[in-house]
Amino acid sequence: MRLALVLLLTCLTAAADTVYLKGGRKIRGRIVSEDPEVVINPYNSTVSGMVFGVERFPKTRVKKIKRTLPTHEHEFFRRLGELETAEQCLELAAWCKQRKLKEHRLYALERGFFLDPTNRAIRKELGGKLPKGDPAEHRKLATRYLEGNDEERAAVLSEMRSSKGFPWSERYLQRALRSKGLGKGLQENRPLALRANKIEKPVYFTILVPDSYDPLVPTPLLFGLHGGGRGGKDGKEVVGSGRQAMPFYQRQCARRGWICVCPNAVVGGWSNRLNHDVVDAVLDELRALYNIDENRMYLTGHSMGGGGTWAQGRRLVEVWAAIAPTASFRVQGLAHLEKTKTGFYVYHSADDPRTGIDGVRRYMLKLPGSKSDFVYTELPKRGHSLPTEVVDDIFVFFDMRRLTEAPRRKAAVRPRSSFLRKVSRDEKKYLPPLEGRGDGDLKLNGLLKDLRTGGGVAEQAVRALIKHPDPKVASRVGKILLNARSSSDVRMYSARVLAGRKAKESVKPLGRTLRIETDKQAVLAMLDALDAVDDPSAIPALTKFLRVRLDYYESRLVGSSIHWSDWIAIAPTMARACKVLERYSAEKAAPIVAKTVLEGVLLQDIKVVYDRQLQNPTPIAQALAGAACGALGSFGDPSVVPTLRRLTKRGPWAQDGVVRSHAEQAIAALQPH
Repeated sequence: MRLALVLLLTCLTAAADTVYLKGGRKIRGRIVSEDPEVVINPYNSTVSGMVFGVERFPKTRVKKIKRTLPTHEHEFFRRLGELETAEQCLELAAWCKQRKLKEHRLYALERGFFLDPTNRAIRKELGGKLPKGDPAEHRKLATRYLEGNDEERAAVLSEMRSSKGFPWSERYLQRALRSKGLGKGLQENRPLALRANKIEKPVYFTILVPDSYDPLVPTPLLFGLHGGGRGGKDGKEVVGSGRQAMPFYQRQCARRGWICVCPNAVVGGWSNRLNHDVVDAVLDELRALYNIDENRMYLTGHSMGGGGTWAQGRRLVEVWAAIAPTASFRVQGLAHLEKTKTGFYVYHSADDPRTGIDGVRRYMLKLPGSKSDFVYTELPKRGHSLPTEVVDDIFVFFDMRRLTEAPRRKAAVRPRSSFLRKVSRDEKKYLPPLEGRGDGDLKLNGLLKDLRTGGGVAEQAVRALIKHPDPKVASRVGKILLNARSSSDVRMYSARVLAGRKAKESVKPLGRTLRIETDKQAVLAMLDALDAVDDPSAIPALTKFLRVRLDYYESRLVGSSIHWSDWIAIAPTMARACKVLERYSAEKAAPIVAKTVLEGVLLQDIKVVYDRQLQNPTPIAQALAGAACGALGSFGDPSVVPTLRRLTKRGPWAQDGVVRSHAEQAIAALQPH
């Protein structure tokens, strides 16, 4: 009975290396080194420089060492990523056989068969489990489908139905074809299409599709959550973006051939319900558009994103193969991760000035000896950064883990393609059709419906609406623009349609909407449209906009300061309006530009509240001054010279050489020679 209890307790404890000391003491963790002394980390980290909790012993004190890390299963997955030849697959299969990993051995042999179907040793080992058909011929057939025209694809489908053991269904190939057309590389601020109209704010994400991506092959996905927080006067703006988070993970994902996606939060704090909708929609869209290995989806994030990784890791614990919260402000969901045997890698710097270590370390202290599959890396004097060596170690950790499956919670051995999912209603409604777009789908009413949906669906409709032959397109899009129920991103895409069509009747709806819209991207799109229309009748709308925008600017002030999020949303739009006015040579606009931009903004003793580590308001002020002074210098109205001179001597930007130079150039242009 006692022996059985000991064995049970051993099973309930996660695998670990063990150092047995003379005198009876033993320490469990990860052995970092055995020479010149034995070093063991009870938190399983091997990153150089970690000292917290690490124990060191001279070899004379060590009685015995037992290594069990990495586990056989984790070591299998590590070796799996290095396979390039059938012979290597055979070697891995033999290694699995010695360790009684039956399913793993079979998968290694199958990989070898696909690499070389003629290999006799592999065919003999597989025996009755030999896959049907010729993998090389299957691949050629699928490639013909992806690269052919409609007629050729129909012929391939006919051959496919009679091909023995063909591994892909027609729906799988249709999804692969759609995926192939999406392109590769880095795409910044891509609009969400799936359920975008059901989320309160526009959703964008930055995605990396590696050059090695093959739409026929299930590909690992890294889901990265950005840091930042709440911004703006009312805290409803978001500081941080997926574009800023991508550089943390891009190098490793590109090297390993993983897809990486970093969405933008719509509110500060990834645990907010609205951000749950963002994560769910982005996941569903990616799984429909790309061949994602659903057994290899990993979640990570830094700072606010670290807190979000704990929250989304707990909420979607059955989705992630492993998670890695870094520099988080708290810990949650440990019991869920332990129950599902989901691995987690935690990083924190001991001197982090933003997210103090106490909220994390006190939980990490309880983990050694637990059932959890974890690594905790704590480094001294790294501040709030995310060191490269930690990122690299996280990817090694991820690479050895797969999604665990109920009820036994064994890690999945084979990939599981998202293209095997049933086609959902949302996929049919929001994403490009699998069968291709017919002529009926290009009817004006359908395109306008797509435009009103917003997000990626609206973006797909913009080009078709610009080229549509119906002369009523501009007027009907103008009505969508003016509709009070239209969201900001619907207005943005509507403005892009009007810019593309360059219709004179667009000036009135654009001008009216500029008075009420506050969203930066929508406003910039409307100003671009007024520029593209090239009609001087837009001048009154632009000057009215500057007055309205100044009122909005003043409404965002808190005493004598303005938050960075509000500053970055307002100043660039005023600069763009000045540029358009300069293009129109709007001489009568000179006093308005001087009053709104120079006197109302640049000459006011207002302080921009910003994060010195992440943000800088000066370039935006320089751009605003350049646009306003450039416009004033071209208008030819000398009455604004005193205001320009004041800009060189007073105000918060007077000491900035670039701002002063813009004002001096305008003065020189306005003074008689």
